[in-house]
Amino acid sequence: MYYLMNKDVIVASFNKENNRWNLLQQNAEFPLGKFEINGWLEDRKAYKHNHYLKQLMIDCGCETTEGFIKITHAASINGSFGIKKENENVT
Repeated sequence: MYYLMNKDVIVASFNKENNRWNLLQQNAEFPLGKFEINGWLEDRKAYKHNHYLKQLMIDCGCETTEGFIKITHAASINGSFGIKKENENVT
């Protein structure tokens, strides 16, 4: 299970099953705009139009959404939302 965090507040919990992210519970307001967990997580990758950054992310194991979350614990490189796994201490 993963948690979408806004600073220390758990905004939502979700998991991945059958290659899809599933929203389990919403606890607070989502980021502005149309929110669908699969599309939103996929759009967090900031390297879409930057070849150098894309290669760097691939070299670090961040070419998939799960890899990006595992390495960065971030929902975006420059946003206020973060992601952590259940029972994971991220400071």
